[in-house]
Amino acid sequence: MKVQTAAWMRDEHRVTRELIGEVTRVVGRASSANMPEWLDELRYYFSRLRAHLKKHMKAEEAGGYLEPVLELRPTLSPEVDRLKGEHIELALSLDQICDELERLEPDDKPSITDTCHRIQHLISAVRHHENREELLVTYAFNQDLGGHD
Repeated sequence: MKVQTAAWMRDEHRVTRELIGEVTRVVGRASSANMPEWLDELRYYFSRLRAHLKKHMKAEEAGGYLEPVLELRPTLSPEVDRLKGEHIELALSLDQICDELERLEPDDKPSITDTCHRIQHLISAVRHHENREELLVTYAFNQDLGGHD
């Protein structure tokens, strides 16, 4: 179970990194692009990232890594609860940005710039969140395998 959980998380986070890379690539060319086409491309990649992350977070809570961690280390429940709370915040941000992207007009440069900054902030939060998840799983499973003093 431990190996399967860790492998599942690695695969899911790899897909997340790939989608983040696509969104980051598109955001990075905002000023030099044909704005209507650029905006469509950003909407497309961001919606893919949003769908993946929401599915991923739901899976983590229902049979993903959270249950095995709590079964193995019930004392980690405060950290698991914190990560679950972050899932709620991340899902809300994903939805808000998606709504903003749908309302954006190609000639509304200030709003586009603001939305790009929000996307970059969200990406940073996702990366930080995933790092904490990986540390939690590594700690829980390492302790179980006798990796503690």
